[in-house]
Amino acid sequence: MDKNEELFLNFVEGLVKYSPDDFDEGMGTVYERIMINQYFEKLMKKYDIKNVFEGPSDGITGVRSVNSLIFAQNGKEVSYYTPSKVEEKKAKETWEKVGNGLKIDIKQGQPLKFPYEDNSFDLVWNFCIAEHFSDPIALVKEMKRISRKYVLIMNQNKYDVGTYPHVLYHRYMKQEWDHGDLKWMSFSGLSKMFKKNGLKVIEKNVIDVPIWPDTWDTPVRGFFKKG
Repeated sequence: MDKNEELFLNFVEGLVKYSPDDFDEGMGTVYERIMINQYFEKLMKKYDIKNVFEGPSDGITGVRSVNSLIFAQNGKEVSYYTPSKVEEKKAKETWEKVGNGLKIDIKQGQPLKFPYEDNSFDLVWNFCIAEHFSDPIALVKEMKRISRKYVLIMNQNKYDVGTYPHVLYHRYMKQEWDHGDLKWMSFSGLSKMFKKNGLKVIEKNVIDVPIWPDTWDTPVRGFFKKG
């Protein structure tokens, strides 16, 4: 592993440690999932998607590996890929609990070398992952390789009202900024990832997020239980 892959692996395993065993994700993350699921429902109606690859890993600060659960619930074949053996184990345990018998292919391996043949999936996507790579263009290249139709990147928006206050919070707390490279967190950054790989942008959107992010910096778990 090069240094970038090692840092990415540490980021992923930090998310695994933070993942709630009682499935209490806090009010912000739950809201975020609702918005993402609504968007995926629209995608499934609009585009011909039969199988889905999510990876490498999942950048949400919540329950691991279930972002693509809604695809499986709608009859799509789902594959989840992670660079972490720790997360692979956690993901399999999670799907046993929430999958209700739905099958998923969960594999572990190198962040930028997916163990699948070219043109294997209709949709290849990830959530808040690309901005954690020093070279996300290389990541999109590998995503393109295994996709026969669509590549989707969801990442943070640096123009969101909470981003720069969050940056200042890290500085005030003397914490290393661990939420990814700001230069990739925009439509221009995303467009560069796609255009450098010869991909045509057919859709770009923003998705509503809650005012409270529920990151490991500012968690509000237990809010609903106490309320």
